[in-house]
Amino acid sequence: MAGSLCFCLLGMFQHLSERGSKSFTLIFNQYYNRLINYAKSLINDVYAAEDIVQDLFFNLLQSCKTIVIKGSLKSYLYGSVHNSCLNHIKHLSVMREYHDIVLSENLEASEINNPLIILIAKETEQAIQRAISALHPPYKQIIALTMHEELSYAEVAQKLDLPIGSIGPLRNRAIKTMKKFLKNEA
Repeated sequence: MAGSLCFCLLGMFQHLSERGSKSFTLIFNQYYNRLINYAKSLINDVYAAEDIVQDLFFNLLQSCKTIVIKGSLKSYLYGSVHNSCLNHIKHLSVMREYHDIVLSENLEASEINNPLIILIAKETEQAIQRAISALHPPYKQIIALTMHEELSYAEVAQKLDLPIGSIGPLRNRAIKTMKKFLKNEA
């Protein structure tokens, strides 16, 4: 039954423009619910799926005299819904990313003016400085160079005349030592 309306779209659009709404109604009735179900399976949102399918049929009706597409009607409709769903997902992703950025900026701005946050930040920084001061000199150097000066392992190895492979393990041991120090201090 679905194959009965699958024909060259150019002929279908000519038929639509000649016969008007009867052909369009037939196509709409045959595919509308199926396309909504397909869109829902892709984006898991009933309302957005309905919007996507309605937009497809609106655009189809608007451009029926000018559109030239070869292939089956079914392939065209499902392909259009698929692409619109992908665009919808991409749009949601961009919106979430934008929302996360705005939210983090607002939190940062509110944190700057919060006296409790400022006090906690100062105390944390002081505790970290005490933990670094308590480290053995080689660990202290590696932490200073990798974290404060932000040098690469290769640069640190060259500066301290150590093998590059030893910098990571030494840094990790220094961090573990600092964590123990901070845990005992708390």
